[in-house]
Amino acid sequence: MCGRFTLRTPAYKLAEAFSVEVRANLAARYNIAPSQDIAALRVDADNDRELVMLRWGLVPGWAKDPAMGNRNWNAVRKKYGPMAAASTDGYTLGLVINLMLGELNGSHLGFSYRGPEITPTAPKPGWTDTTAHLGVRFTANHKGPGLKVRDIIPKGPADREATRIKPNEIITHIDGKKIGSESDLTSILTGRPDRDIILKLQSGTRRKKQVREVTLRPTSYSYARSRLYEKWIRDTRHAVEKSSEGKLGYMHIAGMNMTSFFRFEEELYSVGTGKDGIIIDVRENGGGSTTDHLLTILTQPRHAITVPRGGGRGYPQDRKVYASWHKPIVVLCNQNSYSNAEIFSH
Repeated sequence: MCGRFTLRTPAYKLAEAFSVEVRANLAARYNIAPSQDIAALRVDADNDRELVMLRWGLVPGWAKDPAMGNRNWNAVRKKYGPMAAASTDGYTLGLVINLMLGELNGSHLGFSYRGPEITPTAPKPGWTDTTAHLGVRFTANHKGPGLKVRDIIPKGPADREATRIKPNEIITHIDGKKIGSESDLTSILTGRPDRDIILKLQSGTRRKKQVREVTLRPTSYSYARSRLYEKWIRDTRHAVEKSSEGKLGYMHIAGMNMTSFFRFEEELYSVGTGKDGIIIDVRENGGGSTTDHLLTILTQPRHAITVPRGGGRGYPQDRKVYASWHKPIVVLCNQNSYSNAEIFSH
């Protein structure tokens, strides 16, 4: 069922047929589809018929909540409609629509504006300014001058021999500018991506203070996040190893995509060898489409075991599409395990 219809009856005939006043502009329409406004006949509070324009949607028979989360979609649309109409550019329009979708709180709702900007902006010649990352994280409750280094991001610019920074050192100046807990680091660190930054560092006690300068080439926030992710994996794996007394392995699936799947397959035995089971973590997983591939690994039946003459790998080991795992597993998920990740965990 395509769920579409046409409206070819003139407005005056509708008024005569249903004894109702037609105020809306009902032009002929030949492809009316769900999500569009349609003319609907209803009874008002005075038990009189009225013809109004309503947003047409379908509630499928398999929907878990026919009440659509107890949200009035037409009322929400009416609330955000004027704001969308008043948007001055594509960014604002997208922001308004996504606020509306957030209030509806439905699965897989999203909007991104891809049309022309109402107010075009000329591209900047040459490089694009970016906010640099120094490769360190700071202590939040430091009350003294400058910013106290909490830890160093592995394999970042502050983790190299020539530019190494140590935890508990205090950065007092960046490119000659004095900084503290109230400083706007965004404005200080934004600039050319291919530049060096001079840091003034302080360590020791008040009586025996040591001051030095380090010149380093900063990195990007995306690289810093990737290195912190790998550090989090190592730390969590070590914690699971310690808490389970070496009996459990730990794996995290970042996304339900083939890149994460291939990593899962590669790590399955390096993490699981000698373990009684593994913990598979899909928290903060944005979804994708690889649940069936993962289940092929985790739910393969053992239908045959053979040992060829002379040893070696026997059938079906030499014909499997994927490696397989037959020991117990525990799957972790949270409210940010989206779509295919939620399907996998259930």
